[in-house]
Formats: sequence, structure tokens, C-alpha cells
Amino acid sequence: MEPLVSVIIPFYSGVEWLCEAVQSVLDQTYKNFEIIVVNDGSPEDVTAFLERYGDKIVYFKKENGGSATARNFAMRHAKGDYFALLDSDDKWLPTKTEEQLNWMIKNNVMWSHTGFSFWWPETGNLKTPNIRYNYGDITKRGGIAFRMSTPSVIFNKKIFIEHPEFEFPEDMKRGQDAGLFKQVCKYYPFGLYDKVLMHVRMRGTNTNLNALVRINVSRYLYKVFKEDNGRRFPVPTFTYNLILRLYCFNGVITDFFTEKLKFSRKNVERIAKLFWILPFSIERVYAKYLIHQVKTNHDFDRYYTDGM
Repeated sequence: MEPLVSVIIPFYSGVEWLCEAVQSVLDQTYKNFEIIVVNDGSPEDVTAFLERYGDKIVYFKKENGGSATARNFAMRHAKGDYFALLDSDDKWLPTKTEEQLNWMIKNNVMWSHTGFSFWWPETGNLKTPNIRYNYGDITKRGGIAFRMSTPSVIFNKKIFIEHPEFEFPEDMKRGQDAGLFKQVCKYYPFGLYDKVLMHVRMRGTNTNLNALVRINVSRYLYKVFKEDNGRRFPVPTFTYNLILRLYCFNGVITDFFTEKLKFSRKNVERIAKLFWILPFSIERVYAKYLIHQVKTNHDFDRYYTDGM
């Protein structure tokens, strides 16, 4: 019997996009799934959505707490053997679940991601990033030399049975996925099905374009690394330590402009982009070095396929 896949969709705004996301799951060639939509206190009218999809989904509504709380809530209620993440404004291509899941089962991969394209629906333009070497042991890379899209990730539920403490960090407003992935990657190599099987909607609030989010995620990663082992320089490599500490310093600066001087988020974002030039430049150089290491290390070859 085919394993049950729980598709987890947190929702707050853009009900018309939520319809597209849910429809992309219903259009999958793989049919043994449950769709869990968690309404995170949205002010929008979802009556028409529920009339159309109510009998096809598992629907919850809770007080607003952020996407991390919504995802954790859904995972606690999920019945599936696998958890598949999807954001309410993105969409999957029809064969995503079938191709990715079958490969994971065949190769005993506990969690994986796929290729993706940035998608501008107003123009129909697509841009596909190169993620060829984003697999295997990613503990030394974290957010460095590592590109992936959260709505392409599928987890084997056994991960959360073996480690019930794993969850999306609810104290972060954005970038929570990095917090969970950092926990998981310490124990399970990351798989890559390197074929474009989903589209990430691009709009003004996308965190892919947000310097403040990058800074705050780096601060969180440094905090988690430090809590893990209690050392002043807790990250696996000196260079990674340096980069994260520079981002943390940038965070102190942006906090000053936000909390003390009461600058708007838009203006603080501009300031953040100025101050992150140094750590970002070091990060790009270090990324090339890490990618070279992956190219020459064949220990994790079974965690990669180009989908051909």
C-alpha cells in the first residue's frame, strides 16, 4: 500500500493563492494524501474557499501565532507516514509527490528537497537557481552555500518519532524553516531530487529578497549552535563562525535603528543591505570552497539524483 502523505499548508493571507496551492496538490499524480490547511487567524473571508475545497481538506483555524506555530500544529495532527511542506502562495507541478517520494523510498532517504523555479505570475517568467550541490551532510554549511525551497521538502515521519523535540522555532517570525532544518541535518543527510517540481511565487514580501530576514536567521543559527555546545565559537568552522558573528553584529545595528530610533521597516531594510555587504561577500567566497568540497566528496552520492 502506498504511504500516506500529509501535505501541510499554513495560511494567513491571499485566499486566491491558497486555492491555487490546494488545487496543485489535488492535481498530483500521487493520490494517497491528506491536505491539512491551518488558518493562522486570517482576517480574510474563506467561505468560498471552504465551499469549494472543504470536503477535500482537513481544515483548522487558530489564533494568529505565525507560520511556525501553524506548521507545528499541523504536524501534531497529521496522520501521514510522510510530511510534505507547501506554502499557501506556491504550487507544485503534477508529478512532484510521486517522483520525489518514490526516489526517497528506493534510496532510504529520510528527508529531501527538489529543484524549483522562482515564478512571477504577472508575466509568467520563471528563473531556476542552480542547487546542484545542496545535498548530503549540510551541518557545516547551514545557510551558507545552501539553496533550497521549503515548500519542496518532504520528511519521513520517523524523524519526528525518533526526535520528538524537533519543531519549527516559534520565537522566530520568519526564517523558521532554517531553525528546524538545522536540528534535522545533525542526524540525517539531506537528499536532493534535482528536477524542477515546484514554483515559488515572487512578490514584495518574499523572504528570499529580505536582508533583515537573512540577518535574523543567521542570528538564530548562531544562538542554536551556541546552546548546543556552550562554546563561544560553536560553529563547525572558523569561517562560518566569523560570518555568523558579523551577521549578529549587523543585527545589533538594525535593532538600534528599529527599537531606539523607531525607523520604519523599509528604512531599516535599506540600512541592513548596506551593513551586510561584508559578511555576504565573505559568505559567497566561502560558498565556492564548500561547493568544491561537495564536488570532490562522493560519500553522499546516493542522496542526489537529477531525476532522469
